Amino acid sequence: MLKVCVLRTLASVFAVLLFANVAHAAVPDTVLLTQTLQFPAGFMPSIKDYGAVGDGVTDDTAAIKRALADGRLDASGNPLYPPAEFNGRSKALYFPPGTYLVSDTLKWTGCCVTLQGSGPTVTTIKLKPNTPAFGNAASPKPVIQTENGNESFRQNIWDLAVIVGAGNPGAIGIDHITNNVGAMKNVLIKSEDGQGVVGLDMTRNWPGPNLYKRVQIEGFDVGLRVGFIEYSQTYEYILLKNQRVVGLQNDGAVMTMRKFYSVNSVPVIDNDRYGAGLLTLMDAEFIGGAATNSAIKTTRRGAGETYLRNVRANGYGSLLTVAGVAQPGLVRAEWYSGQLNAGLYSLFPVADDALMFRLPIAETPEAHDNDLSNWAMSTCNGYAGCTTQDGITAAFATGKPNIALVFGNKIQFSPITVVVPSSVKRLHGFTGAINEGGITFEIADDSAEPLIIDSISYGTRVLHKGKRTVVLKSGFYGYTSQAGAGDVIVEDVGIEGFTIRAGQHFWAHHINNEYRQGAKMTNDGGRAWIFGMKTEDRFTVIDTKNGGVTEYIGGLVYPAANTLPGETMFTVDETSRLSALHSAIVYTTRFYDNAVTETKGGQTKTLTSAASPGLTRLYRSPALGCPLNVDGVTGVRTNTDALLLIRYALGLRAGALTGSISGANAASTTDYIDTRLAQLDIDADGQFDANDALLALRYLYGFRADALTAGLTLSGSRVTPAAIQTYLQSLGCGI
Repeated sequence: MLKVCVLRTLASVFAVLLFANVAHAAVPDTVLLTQTLQFPAGFMPSIKDYGAVGDGVTDDTAAIKRALADGRLDASGNPLYPPAEFNGRSKALYFPPGTYLVSDTLKWTGCCVTLQGSGPTVTTIKLKPNTPAFGNAASPKPVIQTENGNESFRQNIWDLAVIVGAGNPGAIGIDHITNNVGAMKNVLIKSEDGQGVVGLDMTRNWPGPNLYKRVQIEGFDVGLRVGFIEYSQTYEYILLKNQRVVGLQNDGAVMTMRKFYSVNSVPVIDNDRYGAGLLTLMDAEFIGGAATNSAIKTTRRGAGETYLRNVRANGYGSLLTVAGVAQPGLVRAEWYSGQLNAGLYSLFPVADDALMFRLPIAETPEAHDNDLSNWAMSTCNGYAGCTTQDGITAAFATGKPNIALVFGNKIQFSPITVVVPSSVKRLHGFTGAINEGGITFEIADDSAEPLIIDSISYGTRVLHKGKRTVVLKSGFYGYTSQAGAGDVIVEDVGIEGFTIRAGQHFWAHHINNEYRQGAKMTNDGGRAWIFGMKTEDRFTVIDTKNGGVTEYIGGLVYPAANTLPGETMFTVDETSRLSALHSAIVYTTRFYDNAVTETKGGQTKTLTSAASPGLTRLYRSPALGCPLNVDGVTGVRTNTDALLLIRYALGLRAGALTGSISGANAASTTDYIDTRLAQLDIDADGQFDANDALLALRYLYGFRADALTAGLTLSGSRVTPAAIQTYLQSLGCGI
């Protein structure tokens, strides 16, 4: 009796501590970074070099067009080079703080153009109010428009605002296409009077693959409009406000989204218009609404699917309407439309009901250093009077934490390797490139400070030897790791034919992978979280082996050529696990014969493509071992396993997680829980939190029936004592 009283007291104390940590994130006022960015002098050409004024009074249209045409068009307006040759002639323009008035569409010829501002609160491109050319909603016209086609590579718009002045009902804020690598980051698109056709439009052929991060759209009939299954987009930290018809209109695209917010009275998402594509939506919150509307309208016609995780609405009649029928409830912890049509696959029995693993997520570092005394600039381009290698090593030798490679193409005639010192925190290429032999940057130190390599378009390889975390952003990179290498975070990169080693964690926020010589990615004992990946050509997409755990969430598999007989997309060995959600397009006569081949318990099984029809698949491996046995000691130990789960839910890690617990190792315990978060979501609310830790503690101490849930407020889909007890008994823990 005394033990029961003590446990109840401990549980109530833990509840007070834990519930403070698990409140669902509210819709933020803004997703934008408001810092005014400072850059080294001469880091890239300035729009003011072409006569732009930026005073909010002068019409800067002609000056900006002159800048965009420089090096691209001749005096008659004809392209200077064939389309493919612009790939090696990147262009970048810096817009210093100011308001740049325009009265016509800003567009350019060719790929590989970057518009860089100083931040969306200080750099504005503004369409003049009441501009006649933007007055007809039946004939819409964009303020900014990128190049056409599927070779519109590396079209970047960063750190600025595009404002549509009042009285422009035919305006489109930005009509954006970029392929393989390219991003819109930290951008505000706003209509001053709410009028306009669409804020961000991607309905031309062929948008993506690319990244949209920290994009806020205010006003317009439609905030965000996307079409075409080719070639997928990844979205993070998106906020839609005050649209007049719908927030997001998806006409069959493959959209992978997280941290997606809406403040609207109209429906948030219309995913009910076209029978293809895949909408993946995680960690989303919608407020406003109307009792007569659902926040999301979706259906499954043929190949189109929707996956939701941790999505909730307030003010709407319901969260979801499926095929015209409103579904009750305003929250979905996890939901997949494919479940309605036998579109969820596993080759071996899965005891729990989670659809994917829910591995922990590492965000990409975004800090910018405005102290210019901390920057060293390498201005050498390697063509005359110096070498690229000497310029970079001289900058490294300064000991400065930020190394800038001035914009422009550089040449390194023979391949070289340069060791990056631990003093360097960020190596920024400002979208320039390194031609010919290229440079390998070797990271051999064990610094706790991540190394960020940012915006080098191509010609860069990374050799990762030390335990230091490496962050790769906005470019094409070769990557090789050795045993014992540290973690890796990538964002908006082209990266091909790489391996994640045992002990490594890999987080990807949009990657393009077109490796054509073998497995596109090998997870050899690591932990891989991939959010938005497009592949191209044949060969295995991901090979997971030797205890690896891979979670691939959203994206597009595009063979582009006939695969070979017996070829398989995903392979999983005896000791490894995979969860994968993706779409596909098939324009060839032979797609992959096999979707997944997996081995468990000495038995190898194959899920053929014929047995898993449709363009979209969700596959999940079974759990390995009892998820409650977290201390690494054979058999569940009530005291230690329960305490470890409580500490983990409190956010304790390293020594604070395992201190005083015999036989427990902090790294392996954290990894064990990290890779079983889906199974540990006992109340099925989409996350492992305070409630789950307390339920596990009570169950391990023998609480049953009403005592299991007494005093807890449970909001998931598994809330009754009977359902929870049945679930815990199904986990194979022998309790």
